[in-house]
Amino acid sequence: WEADRAEFEAFRARVGADIDALRAQAPELDEQAKLALERLGAARDMLRGHLNELHEFARTGRADLEAARAQIQQEAERLRERHAELDRARDEHRASVAAFRQQIIEWQGTVADIRRQLASSETRIDAKQTAAAEAATAAADATRRLVEESDKLRREREELTARRTEVERHLSDMREWYRKKLRELARTNAKGDEPEPAVPRLHAPSAPDDLDPGDRQLGELLRTRELVDPEALTALWAEAVRQRRSLRQMLLASGAVTLYQLALIEGGNLDALVLGRFRVIDRLRVSPKETLYRVFDPKRAGEKASTFLLRHLAEAEAQDAVRPDEFRQRFGAARDAAHPNLAGVIEVLDIGGRPAAVQEWLSGLFSGDWPAHAAHPGCWVRLATMAAGAIDAAHRAGLVHGRLTSDSFLLTSDGALKVTGFGEPPWLAPGAPTADATPGTDLRAFGQVLFGWSQLAGKKRVSRTKAFPEALWNVIRRLEADAEPPMADTVAAAQPYGSAGELLADLQRIARETPFSDDAWEKLLKHVADNAPDAPADLRKAG
Repeated sequence: WEADRAEFEAFRARVGADIDALRAQAPELDEQAKLALERLGAARDMLRGHLNELHEFARTGRADLEAARAQIQQEAERLRERHAELDRARDEHRASVAAFRQQIIEWQGTVADIRRQLASSETRIDAKQTAAAEAATAAADATRRLVEESDKLRREREELTARRTEVERHLSDMREWYRKKLRELARTNAKGDEPEPAVPRLHAPSAPDDLDPGDRQLGELLRTRELVDPEALTALWAEAVRQRRSLRQMLLASGAVTLYQLALIEGGNLDALVLGRFRVIDRLRVSPKETLYRVFDPKRAGEKASTFLLRHLAEAEAQDAVRPDEFRQRFGAARDAAHPNLAGVIEVLDIGGRPAAVQEWLSGLFSGDWPAHAAHPGCWVRLATMAAGAIDAAHRAGLVHGRLTSDSFLLTSDGALKVTGFGEPPWLAPGAPTADATPGTDLRAFGQVLFGWSQLAGKKRVSRTKAFPEALWNVIRRLEADAEPPMADTVAAAQPYGSAGELLADLQRIARETPFSDDAWEKLLKHVADNAPDAPADLRKAG
């Protein structure tokens, strides 16, 4: 307690000292407060003076504004009076002008009557002369038009007669073609049988008693449309009875008549069996842009290949202002590029006013379906050399593919590699083309395809006589290399090929240094021959 009391006394002493100090400062603070109040009063007086000046200025401005408003009202009143005066003057002027115009109209009517009376006789004479001249001119024009129309009709009649004659000639050739095919079919079915007495030519062939009514109707239809000889029809009927099949089934199984041909024959649409000079064997595909046919060309009947793929531009595309010409130009360039390893375009022509392209009929296997034997270095080099030659020929003709894949390379059973798709317009080919396609993009895509061929040996467990040579890997690397490395501080791994010609020369050099295996090549061709479907290459690729 004593310690707390001592601490309390010390605290009270400090507080007393602070109070004394504040009392000593009180007079000084009072003096400062008086000075502040005096200054505040002086400022208030100054502000009151300024406020009085502002009120005086506002009163002066209000008086000036009232005076200006009164002057403006006076001016507006004077303007209204002037406008009223102008309106009255304008109305008076309009009335005067209307009266003057009325007087002019009356005088014009009077003058016109006088002139009409003076010139009435001359006008009648001139009118008669004008009417006679117009009648003579109309008669001359009508005569000229009649002569022109007569000449036009005569020319159209001659053209129609010529076209009809040509169509009839083609139809006659087509009927003879069918008669020949069915005669050959009848003779082929009769081979090995015992000789039968010759059937005399009759107006109506004799049918077996147990013949099916449908076969009888079909046979009579073929005969009445002059598509089969009576003797051949009798033999076909007898063969159908012997094989216990319908005549329709026998004809379709023999391949002499396709289902499409038979449907047109039964429908009476024989004209559709002929496209220009071509004989339609089958219609393969119909799309909004083109129709694909398998056709026989009698013009090339004596040649090794007389069956072709006909691509006919659709009617809707033929109405376009650009696409028919592009169709002709691109397929024409592919025809002129002619190379043994390019899918050949035989001819570009117009049929029915629409462009068409005749292409060779290809049958074989696309590279995606090749066996492991294609990856043998010797076979790989041969296939790559043939493909490079085709690409080089197309590039030199100004054609760029833009969509090269493994389905663009087809190997036939006779060992010929064909590159398809060159010359097809981008809007016609299936799949979207590469944007801004160039020969360089074709070479890069070809490099990817060649890499895929090199990996075919991995599809099955087959023994490889040799590892894939480094020289062939270098070809693939150069095809897939960039002209400039992605990073400026790196060096390109391989220099890309400048053209397909440079690639072809390099492959030909490597081919002389790479051993070739006849056994692997023969096995590859045998696999192609055993597995190649009958459908045309272009149709299978599109499907």
